[in-house]
Amino acid sequence: MDKIGVGFEVTKSGRNKDMGSPFRKPTKEEDELFNKITSGLSDRFASLVLKHRKISPENMKEILTARVFLGPEAQRLGMIDKTAYLDDAVKDAIKLAGIADDSKVIAYRRSFYPNDNLYNSTTAKGGGENFSLINMGPFEQFKNMSPGLYYLWLPAAAHQ
Repeated sequence: MDKIGVGFEVTKSGRNKDMGSPFRKPTKEEDELFNKITSGLSDRFASLVLKHRKISPENMKEILTARVFLGPEAQRLGMIDKTAYLDDAVKDAIKLAGIADDSKVIAYRRSFYPNDNLYNSTTAKGGGENFSLINMGPFEQFKNMSPGLYYLWLPAAAHQ
């Protein structure tokens, strides 16, 4: 950032509010806190795996390397029962629940966001289409335009 003349300034309400900032090296205290958090999450994961799965000590040692495992590897290690598509998971859920085989999953979606889901926190919490993470200033009026071929007449934009 120094190379291109960009700087930063931090205003914070506590000494650890900017932990993990990409603009500076972490302090020794921050390193210790991050390591404590990471170890706590790892320990919780390991205890849940051991509680709910029958995993050999050799496989558990490999699992705790924390690398990414593909489906067949995860199955070989005992982390998962099988890999499947969503339709297969729904069929298995119906069977496990003991409900009628012709039961259906119904998904309600907002029509303006056809791919909306529970993970879409921006639209869910931000009020939907009028929420924006970026203030576009005079161009704010263009954010909800549908895709198409447009042009901007600069003299008109300057008078906004």
